[in-house]
Amino acid sequence: MRQFDLVILGGGSGAFAAAIKARELNKSVALIERDRLGGTCVNRGCVPSKNLLKAGEDFYYHRGSHFPGIHHGEGRFNFEEVMAQKREVVQREQKSKYADVIPHLDITYIPGVGRFVSDREVEVNGERVVGEKFIIATGAKPAIPAIEGIETVDVLTSTTALELESPPESMVILGGGYVGLEFAQMYRRFGSRVILLEMKPRILAEQEESISERLTQYLTEEGIEIITGAKVTRVQGRGKVKIVTA
Repeated sequence: MRQFDLVILGGGSGAFAAAIKARELNKSVALIERDRLGGTCVNRGCVPSKNLLKAGEDFYYHRGSHFPGIHHGEGRFNFEEVMAQKREVVQREQKSKYADVIPHLDITYIPGVGRFVSDREVEVNGERVVGEKFIIATGAKPAIPAIEGIETVDVLTSTTALELESPPESMVILGGGYVGLEFAQMYRRFGSRVILLEMKPRILAEQEESISERLTQYLTEEGIEIITGAKVTRVQGRGKVKIVTA
């Protein structure tokens, strides 16, 4: 049984910020992570999405590109090469910004799932770890809305949409927030027909109206079909085709 001043559940940016501060205060720290270090931003958020957005932008606007898989001279792209490069960037960032930091700061990293067994103990891989203080920094996961039939079809989330083997022929995106707009633009630039459905009167409804209007114009010019005031009532599948009723 090992004992620490601070035990952190989670291995993303918030967990690391807390761990680093605790070490600055000369506190012993254990960090427990069940998945890959780095959390959402590095593994399935900011880093991979911006990488794919930039690769798609270079192809769409016929710009000289350093991205493997973007072949302007031939007017084509190799999506497998684009995705392989994205994975390399993610692995490099995860290693340099997280995995390599741990030994230098003398943080005890415990891979596995931590479960509380008392108010001062968690169990990980059959071992009990005692903490004076705990921080739960486990993050969040994509939410699947309660729509009729949605459980019967293979829907994408912001995580799985970053791991496709090829761009789909068409894609319907539910939600006109910044995440939905990123994926709409990303896959439109790789050739997919994209229809974006937003329940509110405009996309990015939390922002100034002028921003929503200009962005709607810009995205429409790129070929994205934006439908606002659309409440999705049903989703159903027919073979490889998914039908959305709004």
